Amino acid sequence: MMVDLVVFGDEKYDAKAWLNATYWDHLLDNPVDRYLMDLEVKLQLMAKIIAADLDEKSSSALFRVPQAARNLQRVCNDAITSRATMYAILDKLK
Repeated sequence: MMVDLVVFGDEKYDAKAWLNATYWDHLLDNPVDRYLMDLEVKLQLMAKIIAADLDEKSSSALFRVPQAARNLQRVCNDAITSRATMYAILDKLK
């Protein structure tokens, strides 16, 4: 069973409607109990995959924050130095 994850991010997502549609689409193919157990396991697996991906992405983002802060500080220092150089040049021209 392949599930398009985009549907879960939709603002109009309705969990009950999604479950009912998924259930009725496969009702004729499998026994109900087996299908619902498979669906539960697959949803749990997807939740674990999503949680692991979120953990990885958040760890990566937290790792990049100090570097971004250093880069920002460097750019600010460069701007201050450039401003001082510009004022020195303007003073020489006067």
